[in-house]
Amino acid sequence: MISIQDEYSPEFDEMLPRLVMHRPRLHLPPIWAGADGASLGGSVAVGDGNLKPAATVVIPRGGNVAKVYLIGKRVCDILGASAAMLLLSPLLLGTLAVLIVTTRGNPFFRQRREGLCGRMFWMWKFRTMVVDAERRLQNVKNERGGAMFKNPHDPRITRFGKYLRKYSVDELPQLLNVLMGQMSLVGPRPMVVGHGHAYHALQLRRLSVKPGITGLWQVSGRTRLNFEQMVALDLSYVRRQSLRFDMKLLARTPWVVLVGHGAC
Repeated sequence: MISIQDEYSPEFDEMLPRLVMHRPRLHLPPIWAGADGASLGGSVAVGDGNLKPAATVVIPRGGNVAKVYLIGKRVCDILGASAAMLLLSPLLLGTLAVLIVTTRGNPFFRQRREGLCGRMFWMWKFRTMVVDAERRLQNVKNERGGAMFKNPHDPRITRFGKYLRKYSVDELPQLLNVLMGQMSLVGPRPMVVGHGHAYHALQLRRLSVKPGITGLWQVSGRTRLNFEQMVALDLSYVRRQSLRFDMKLLARTPWVVLVGHGAC
């Protein structure tokens, strides 16, 4: 068990991904949430961390708010998402064709998510579960804590869906979310609408930057990590956000995807 009681330090941010790979339980003091950003964007209903609604908080824009960074990141998102869709078009079209047949014409799954500053949007995925998966949710046990619902033996997942999840092919439709400006290539995963009550207010700093397809949590273990570790890594990304760090995370992503590291 590791308990962090001192003030925030950049050195710990560098160590954090390696620490969570060994599954320590991280306890983070409020100062680790970082300083306020420059502009207000939205509000989210939060709780006390025990799934009990407690209050509504305003989420300020955070992370790297320099105009040069924000413009550069948006340009990289547009170019990167466009190039990825072009290069991966055979895979996208092949997956779509199989799903049209196996899902009886319902190849996509969309879900309301909360992104930058709590703004809601529809996030798209290739369907990996049975069509009535959300209705069956109450019959599936959550093997993770907090707002992270994961069960590697979820009976709702189809056989083809298991392969799509293992290699993150199901996430590729989110390239459209990137082109629409709702997501970025790199950032914390967008929060499911209504899950804010599982967070302490300070943990919602992960919503102070635009959500992404890949990020620090995704390349550091993904579903092998617990909810608290995921939030810690997301907050670490918010503090370290830069084009150089984004490129580093993008470069690490292909290998993680190919080996199915931490996929569920």
